[in-house]
Order: sequence, then structure tokens, then C-alpha cells
Amino acid sequence: MGLPVRLCAFLVLALIHVTTIATATAAPTAEQLQMLQQMSPEQQQQALQALQLSPQQQQQALQALQSGKTEASSQAPVTEPTVVAPRPVETDQAIEKSAQEGTNAPTLQEKKAEKQVQQKLKQFGYDLFAGTPTTFAPATEIPIPSDYIVGPGDNIQVQLFGKENAEYDLVVSREGQLRFPGIGPISVAGLRFDELKQSLHDRIARQMIGVKANITMGTLRSIRIFVLGDAIRPGSYTVSALSNMTNALFVSGGIQPIGSLRNIQLKRGGKVVTNLDLYDLLLKGDTSGDRRLQPGDVIFIPPIGNTVGVAGEVKRPAIYELKNEQTIEDALQFAGGFLPTAYPKESQLERITSGGEKTLIDVDATQEASLKQKIQDGDVLRVYSILEKMENIVLLSGHVQRPGGTQWHPGMRLTDVIPSIDLLLPKPDLDYVLIKREMKPDRRIEVITTRLREALLHPMSGYNTELKARDEIMVFGLGQDRAQLIEPLMTQLKQQARYNEPPTIVTIQGNVKYPGTYPMSENMQVSDLIRAAYDLKDKTDLDYAVLTREVDSSGTIEAKSFSLRDFIENNRPEADFRLQPRDNIYIFDVGTDRQQLIEPVITQLKNQTRQGEFTPVVSISGLVTNPGQYPLDKNMKVSDLIRAAGQLSESAYTLSAEISRYKIVNGEYREINHYTVTKTDIFNGAVATDLTLQPYDNLQIKRMPQWTEVQTIELIGEVKFPGVYPFKRGETLSSVLKRAGGLTDFAFADGAIFTRVELQEKEQEQIDTMASRLESDLAAMSLEEAQSLKNDNTNTNTQQQTVLAKSLLAQLRNTKAVGRLVIDLKSIAQEPAFEHQETDEQRVILKNGDKLYIPQKTQEVTIIGEVQQSTSHLYNPDLSRDDYINLSGGMTYKADKKRIYIVRANGAVVTSSNVGWFGSAQHVKAGDTIVVPLNADRMKPLTFWTNVTQIIYQLGVAAAAWHTIGVL
Repeated sequence: MGLPVRLCAFLVLALIHVTTIATATAAPTAEQLQMLQQMSPEQQQQALQALQLSPQQQQQALQALQSGKTEASSQAPVTEPTVVAPRPVETDQAIEKSAQEGTNAPTLQEKKAEKQVQQKLKQFGYDLFAGTPTTFAPATEIPIPSDYIVGPGDNIQVQLFGKENAEYDLVVSREGQLRFPGIGPISVAGLRFDELKQSLHDRIARQMIGVKANITMGTLRSIRIFVLGDAIRPGSYTVSALSNMTNALFVSGGIQPIGSLRNIQLKRGGKVVTNLDLYDLLLKGDTSGDRRLQPGDVIFIPPIGNTVGVAGEVKRPAIYELKNEQTIEDALQFAGGFLPTAYPKESQLERITSGGEKTLIDVDATQEASLKQKIQDGDVLRVYSILEKMENIVLLSGHVQRPGGTQWHPGMRLTDVIPSIDLLLPKPDLDYVLIKREMKPDRRIEVITTRLREALLHPMSGYNTELKARDEIMVFGLGQDRAQLIEPLMTQLKQQARYNEPPTIVTIQGNVKYPGTYPMSENMQVSDLIRAAYDLKDKTDLDYAVLTREVDSSGTIEAKSFSLRDFIENNRPEADFRLQPRDNIYIFDVGTDRQQLIEPVITQLKNQTRQGEFTPVVSISGLVTNPGQYPLDKNMKVSDLIRAAGQLSESAYTLSAEISRYKIVNGEYREINHYTVTKTDIFNGAVATDLTLQPYDNLQIKRMPQWTEVQTIELIGEVKFPGVYPFKRGETLSSVLKRAGGLTDFAFADGAIFTRVELQEKEQEQIDTMASRLESDLAAMSLEEAQSLKNDNTNTNTQQQTVLAKSLLAQLRNTKAVGRLVIDLKSIAQEPAFEHQETDEQRVILKNGDKLYIPQKTQEVTIIGEVQQSTSHLYNPDLSRDDYINLSGGMTYKADKKRIYIVRANGAVVTSSNVGWFGSAQHVKAGDTIVVPLNADRMKPLTFWTNVTQIIYQLGVAAAAWHTIGVL
């Protein structure tokens, strides 16, 4: 089967186009024969005739096709012609082109090979109807035109003055008459407004002698018209009598894209009164064709006529409807003419032939003959842009006062373009300037870096780079991130890379001002890349940096560590090595965890390891600044790994360390061996004794024996020298009290509170557990209560218990653990304890974070819990526990009278159950806190919660302790 007609036509056109630069006697090429093989025999014959070959050449070509050959005839060898790509299409319609676009633009032939006019043309004029139609309604507060036809419903206002004064508001009746008082009915229908005025003046003058009249129009009548055809909303409309055709079109929503803008018909009584061409209104502002409407008028919008498109470098690209226009010149007038960037000599007319095929016709729009060329329905005229490329210029961009182009001349240098820093914006980076250069013949991009500071100071030095035509100079600011400015350049460098030619880019990450990827210049070194990133930040680790480098085209990398200090401080220029494409530099901070930065390197090294190989990774743990995994360098030593980890911690043990090394035994299993490193000079980097590392080695740096961090206790309140005291391991509270000068004369030793962090954590955990369990039980109670309500078995007692439980839960959630350790401070602080060995009861061995609160002597007794008023009272030895409760208003109905307890000032708890029958449970001392707890029996719905009393007890004890602390 043959190819479709359209595809066949395309192949024929391609064959003809290919042969345009071949000689007249040339036989078909191999490429042409391949195209011909895809056609049917009839299509092949037509294509060979279209190629204008001699009969002998046509016969040879047919034989070659029949035999399956695709080579050109050997009798007439020719050079393979170049296939010219489709003509360009310019997507940018801006009138002005920047200097950047000028230097990057290709030649006209290159543009035709790479671009095409891809404008999506719109139909001209139809957006006129976008928006609200009420904006275009006829104005009613204007003088009535003299040719206005009066009809039923119009309002005529008459003012009489002179012999008789009166005002009349008369309406034209359905019979077309005005009923004028004193004159009678007057027929006015069908009269023009000026005729009506004259008629009324005459009648009034004849019949009302001595009376003059002022006649004007009042409210106008509405008329009904029809909008039919290809309108957006065709139908019948009621409009003002002053409306014209365009008003009606707006009311109907406008015209559909398939409707005509140039042949809008106004029909009256079945006949066409006028044709409205909206192009006269849109292009010339001519409204002469816009007629006023009368009742019953029909506006008919026929289908659109012939169209032509104008695209490219014209002022108004669009699709236009043709009426009487016939030439290319007429189409260009529609489009408003050429833009300044247009190149009319290279225009093209795209046409669909009568056979349904597309073809291109070259048009020189500067020639009169071409402008008079006829256009057809469906033609598209494409106007291309001028040659945008500027050859002899140098472009300046970036952190400069006036970016743009400068004329280039032979021998031109950097300081000719930037003679002083006055041409730059404030705070320029004078130590890093990029020059982008196009290399001939393929215009591959190369990058040159230089220092503007040195060029200005020493114009004869190599820093004052000699420029070439089309160079672009990029200047950066000190506070400007370079990524956005160099992004187009980086894209170009990546696009021109090939399999064995990686892009000339390098990357720097870590502790530099502007990390990222930068273009690589010739002979670029590490210091140049650091300068591109605007130098190192503070606290940079100069002793350890990492370079990763690709060793083959598959992306396999190797890692190498190096020292920045060697060439920054030690003046060793050989340590500042040259970079290669796609190198990656990692710079570390001395105080930040470097594992996150180095992790991608470790991951890639592991991923590229194959069977039978070992990942070149080692690790270090223990007392170093940055423990973790690091790339294994060639001949890497223990000292190198320590340097990679930052430095040894203060508590590190430097007399020995341990290396754990893995080994594969006969390919059967993996074993681990441990080696002790005992040489101190290893940690100082001595070559003679420094051990070489192997993959997966782990270096363990131990802690110095008996090394502990500084431990402190805080003494608050009534000691002679309160404050924070460090203490040694095993030291006791009495020893610290002695160092603090002992207690003051106002100290209340029985009320001292000693708190410990680990006790506070345990207590808080217990409180949280109790709260969680109570919350769970409360949820069960709520569910039970809801079920009772559903069964109409409301239990008021259950509801009250739920409220009490919620109150208890809220108190528990707000309770903060104290972490109190009950001590006998009076015995501990006695003088003999300072001078003699303490007893076991007096020894309180300190822990880090301990606090001792010593209040002043107190005279109050505090009552909290289920009393009418929680308060404090002055201590009276004659008052008992119950007396103090009564002084606080007595107990509430929720109080548990059987479980009242006293929290002594030293933290001890006295209840009725821990004294004898005739004991001192009622005895109260100064500083005591009396706690009246909630009655736990009221919580009976919590049948599975047996420790409610623990909650109540915990609340009371914590409240008593915090009360004492709050006094301090």
C-alpha cells in the first residue's frame, strides 16, 4: 500500500528541497532513495518527475529501487547535499532585544535550523466583546438626535410660559397620538423629533395665543429587536430606542469565532438596510456604518469569510478576515506593519494547495511585486526577525552600573571595559571575575577566571586578560549569591558535554560563603575554587578537606583528603593541586558534625563496591569531636583519621587506642581482630610509628580513667555563702556545707528541702503514669454514665463522681514533681560532723545537679486540700491539728476525715496510722503542712483503680514541698 497523500506530498517536497543545491545531472542520493522506497510505484514515478531527472537517471533510480539498493548511481557520483531545515519561527515578539540575546543569538541560517514561529495566532477583533456588556449601553442623559423617530411609549415633556404657565408630561399612545390639554389629540408617530417639535410649536402658537413652549424628550421607549446568526447568545432583546447595532451586539454577548466581523447585516422589513464592518471601527475608529435600531430590526451575523494569518515580527500578529483585500500588502496593513526587529526579505507564505497539501512560498516583503502577490483563504504569512547576532561586541553583566555591550577591537583587554571600580555597583568581588568565551568553529563555551583587583593595579600583568569578540564578562557582588547569575552558563557547559568529555564544572560544599557548582577554567586550582565561592567561613578546619574525583566515564569516584593549611598558611604551592572536570571539594567546620556533609560520599563509595572488593571506608569512635565514617585515603594513617575526626576530646586517653580490623578468612567467614596502639607519638603524626589503615578499620579512642565532668550542687537560702559549689567524686553534703560556712543563725534546718534530678524524673514519671491510668478510668466512667443515660437510669451520684475524678485528674496533670530526698539537716550540720567522721545516717553522698533549699525560721502552719480556705496560720503550740483545720473554715463535704496527714517541715509524713493509739498524730510543729485529702471512697465507680489514695497523697506532698520552695 502507498503512503497517505499528505505524507507522500511531504516526502516529495523534501526530495525537491534536497536537490535544490545539487547539480542538474545528479542522480538521486541514498537518502532520496530511502524516501522513495516508502512510496507506492505511482508515487515514486511522480516524485522522480518532480526531481527533474533525465529519463536515463529515472530509469536507473527505478532499477535501484527494484533491486533494493539504496546507494546513489555510480555513473554520476555527487557530494551528499545538505538538508536545509524548516524556516525559523521567532517566539519573542518584543521590539527591543537585549545585548545578552544579541551575543547568544545564532546566525539567520542557524536560527532557521533551530527555531520556528510557534505563535498561536488568535482571531482578530473577537476579544472586543470580552467584559460586561452594560459598559457599552447607550447613554440616556444626552440630547436627542434630531432624526430620532418618535413612537408609542416615548415621553414628551412640554413647558408652557407667557400668558399661561404649565408643565405637561405626555406619553405617546399606542395609536401614536399625544393628548395635549386644551388642544386635543395630536398624531406624532413616525415623525422625527425635530418635526414633532416644529409641529407642536405651530399648534400651540395657533391655538394658544400668547403662550410659548419648551419641548424636550423625557423617558424613551424600549424597542424589541432580534440578534440572530453566529452570536454568542442569539435571541430577542429589549433595548433602548437610542441603541445602535454595536450596543445590541454587546448585549447579546458578542460574536462567535465562526461568525463574521465584516459583514454584519441589519434587516428591516425583510430587506438588508446596511452592512456593518467592525474592522472599520477597530482599525480606523469609523462608526459611520453603525446604524440606530428601530422596533423589529434584525441583526444577522453570517459565517466568517476567507481568512489569512500574519505571524512573527509584526505589530499585531493575528488571524484576519478578508473582505475586499487580496494582496500580501493588505494583510500586512491589517497587522500594523513590521516591528523594528523584522527581516522582511526572509518572509514566507504558508499555503494549502487545491490538492490539500501544504507548501511554502518565499516572499521578499521589501519588493513591490511580492507585496502585490495574491493571497488565498487559509494563507499564513510569517515574518522572521533580523539577524540578532552581534559579532564585534563584548558583553558586560552582573554587579555593574550599566550592563550591556561594548564594541570590541583587536588588542582589547579587561581594563578597557572596566577602567575603574566606578563602573561597578557597591561592594564588588574584585578577586573573582568570569569571562565566558565562544571557541571557534563550533562555538563551544570555555571559561576564564581572573582578578580584577590585580588587573587594575597591574595593567601589564596576565590578570588583565586580552578579550576576544563575543566575550562576556561577569562581575559578582560580595553579598550576592552567584548561582542565579551563572545558571545559564552552567546549563550551556552541561549541554555541550559528551560521554568521554564531562562538563567543565567543579563543585565546592561545606564551610564556604557560597557553596555550589562553578565553571572550571583552564589550570584551575583549589584556591581558585575557594575564591569563586567567596572564601572560607570562620572556624574552617584547615587540616582536613576531602576531594572526590571521577576515575572513569561510569561515574566511579575516588576520595582523597588534603590539608588547606599547607597552601594557605604554610606557603606550599604544590599542595594547591589542579582540579579536573566534575571534581567535588568538601570543606568542614571545626565545630559542626561533618557526617551529614560526608554521607553522600560514603554512600557512593559503598554503592560502587563490587563483589570481592572492600569499600574504602574507615570509622572512628570514642572521644573525638566528630566520630563516624570517613573515606579511606591511599596510605591513610591513624593520625590522618584522627585529623579527619576534628580533634581529640579533652578527656581522651592518648597513651593507647584500639583498632578493630575485619578480615575475610578463605572466603568462608569474616572475623574481627583487635589491636592496641600504644605509641603516644602516633597521635602527633610521627611517620615511623603511624599505622596504615585498611578498609573497615575502626579506631576507638578511650576515655581517660577517672575522668568526670564538673559536678556541682547549688545551696540556696540560709547558708553563710550560698551559691553553686563544685564537688569531687564521693564528697558529702556536710563537707560542702562546711565549705559554704555552715548555716546562718536564721536557718530553719528542719524545713530544708534537698532535691535530686534523678528522683525528680522518677517522681514525674510516676505522676504521669498515675494521670494516664486515671484518664483511662475516667473514660470508662464516662462511657458507663452515657449508657445509664441511654437506659433512662440516670445516676446522680455517678455524675458527681465523674466531676470529682475530672477535678482530680486536672490537679494531677498540673502537679510538678519535686524530687525531694528527706534528710536530717540539723544532725548533718552539727559542728562535730564537720570535725569528726560522719555517721552513716549523716552521710549524704552528692550527685551532680543536687540542690539544697534552706528557708528562714518559720512561724506558720499551712493547711491545704479539702478545707473551706487553704491558708497559713501563726504557729501556736496549744493548737492541735483539728484546731488549725477549724481555723481554715473546716473540711468540705469531699474531705476524707480518716486520712488527714501532716507533712513535716523536713519532708516526713505523719498519719494517724503510723503512731500509737495515744500518739502525737494531732501534734503540730512550726513549718508543718496539714493535708486534708479527697475522700477516696467517693471514687467507687473506679473499681479497678485501687491506688487513688496514692494520687491524693502525691498531690499533698508535692504541694507542701513547693510551698516551702516558693517562700525562698
